[in-house]
Amino acid sequence: METNIQKINNFLWFLLVIAIVFGACAKPPVEDMDNAASALARAEADQNAVAFAANTLARARDAVANMRAEAEAKRYDEAKRIASEAIALAERAIQEGRSAAGRSRDEAAEAISIMDNSINETNTTIETARGSKQKGVNFEEIDRDFMDAKANADRARNANDEKRYREAIDGSAGVRSQLSNITAKIGQAVTEVKRKK
Repeated sequence: METNIQKINNFLWFLLVIAIVFGACAKPPVEDMDNAASALARAEADQNAVAFAANTLARARDAVANMRAEAEAKRYDEAKRIASEAIALAERAIQEGRSAAGRSRDEAAEAISIMDNSINETNTTIETARGSKQKGVNFEEIDRDFMDAKANADRARNANDEKRYREAIDGSAGVRSQLSNITAKIGQAVTEVKRKK
């Protein structure tokens, strides 16, 4: 006849055997891990995510690396949890990239529009000064500067057309600065002529 202590002892041995069997049978969450790796690959292939969501993309990479380390250490529940986190981060990187690209596209379009208006205004200023035969204005230098500004404007427009929005924004700002300098040169020449009178 078994005593209570023997029954408890047998029951504990039974639980230990069950735990060992089930622990040995645990398998890595392969499907979840594959989904996480695929989500990361999609995010890394997305130009907008790479350009505009680098921090979130880096966190997704770290999550995938941690997921693999947990799986190698046979901590499969944690690997599965981190796989879900990696998927969410990769998808967020794509969304953040898409949103930021849209904002950059709009900002670049506005910058190009302002630049084009500035070109027209500067051209009008040059032609008005030329038509009034302003003395002291070096039109050869002004025309050379204006042609250079227009060439840079073409480069900014090309960058915008090729979706290099930051380059388009910076280029259009540079053109506006050139145009401002041209207008200032004309203004200075006119002021000096008036002073001499």
